[in-house]
Amino acid sequence: MQRRLAILLAALAGFALPAAAQSSFPGMEAAPPPAEPQSTMTAAPAAPLPPIDDRVAFNHPERWIIRHYFARVREDQLRASRSKVYERALPAGLTEPPAKGDILPASVIADMRPLPGPLVRELPPARPDTLRRIAGKNVLMLRASTGEVLDLLDNVVF
Repeated sequence: MQRRLAILLAALAGFALPAAAQSSFPGMEAAPPPAEPQSTMTAAPAAPLPPIDDRVAFNHPERWIIRHYFARVREDQLRASRSKVYERALPAGLTEPPAKGDILPASVIADMRPLPGPLVRELPPARPDTLRRIAGKNVLMLRASTGEVLDLLDNVVF
């Protein structure tokens, strides 16, 4: 019984059975191995990007300060005029918000707004070779030398 179960499981899994097991059950031949798909296009190997260092990202206190600063600003805006809608458009050259690891051109970075002065005074100093910018409703941390997005806070700016 166990031998039959082992043969059945091996046949279902697509493994070739030993010759002794195949001969004891007529009609059970080993299935040919599955054909590997042939690719007509050969892709050039992409150069791997260096990993993003998590030490060069927004830490917990920075995230808290940025989120609460923009929440306070939004409360003040709502008290001042409830019917006004504030447009937060992406800078020219971007059609969708950037993601972590994207590399932005210098012209797009130049069009991004810096963080407001009162917020910059609340935050610790920026790390070397990094910029903090606003793109639409997101706050980005960028590597100044390459334009790489190191970290982002999504939908923070109201």
